[in-house]
Amino acid sequence: MKLAIFFAAYKRLPILKICLDGIERLKAAHKDIEFVPFCVYSNDDEGALLKKYNVSSLKFCNDFLGAKKNAGLKALMGLKWDYMMEIGSDDLVNDKLIDVYRPYFNEGEESFGVSSCYFVDALTGRVAFWINNYAIGAGRCIKRSVFENFNKKYVVIFRHSVTGTEHVGKGAKMVLTYKVAAKYMNSDLVKVQEIIEGDFGLWTPTKQSALDADSAFNLNANAVNIKIVDVGREPMIVDIKSTQNIHKFTRFEQTDIGFKELLSNFSKKESDGIWKYGQARGH
Repeated sequence: MKLAIFFAAYKRLPILKICLDGIERLKAAHKDIEFVPFCVYSNDDEGALLKKYNVSSLKFCNDFLGAKKNAGLKALMGLKWDYMMEIGSDDLVNDKLIDVYRPYFNEGEESFGVSSCYFVDALTGRVAFWINNYAIGAGRCIKRSVFENFNKKYVVIFRHSVTGTEHVGKGAKMVLTYKVAAKYMNSDLVKVQEIIEGDFGLWTPTKQSALDADSAFNLNANAVNIKIVDVGREPMIVDIKSTQNIHKFTRFEQTDIGFKELLSNFSKKESDGIWKYGQARGH
């Protein structure tokens, strides 16, 4: 199986390097999976670091994060892979999570992910925990076939009346998503008048924050169910907080788990990288 790891990067080179070390660890731990890391970046120094780690990439302006990630996803579709796992350039994925995900890969689930993660403040070593009622973006997997018809629409004319939760009269004209239209096209219920080709716009182009919720909304709009994988309070995803973040560390619930205990689930290279980042900034 080929698993793409998709992420966007902007500045924070020491944190990006730790993320790349984490991807190298995943590769070493799961040699039966072919990992396809892909990054959309904005600055030449980021590109040079990605090249050093042999990561496929696309350079794109950082004006709007939604547009930047959509451009990266479109480029990623030019490569061969079965599932895409999304992470941030400040995220680490536990080796164990890949094993937890294996049944979902094997069953062909369209989309799935965890609803919780840990945060580590690289400046202080403090640790926080966060859980939500939906699958978060970090670590979320999406099957390739989802994107092959993403945002594709069918303009149809109903040949017969349909009565269900809503009544649709004979001759009614509707615009349906690909998955909904496919159900009707197996019968003579509708006539396809026009096909509006889709795109790879998982994110609203003008979005700068709340991209997890935004992409979940867009997946739901395409009738894609996102299954939540329950991992309890296991540290499957760790988000590194630094001097530059969309969301501040202080907004999350701090825990009794210490820096060393949390990072024992990852490589020494990664934990040392976080510690050195804080030390270099006088902490």
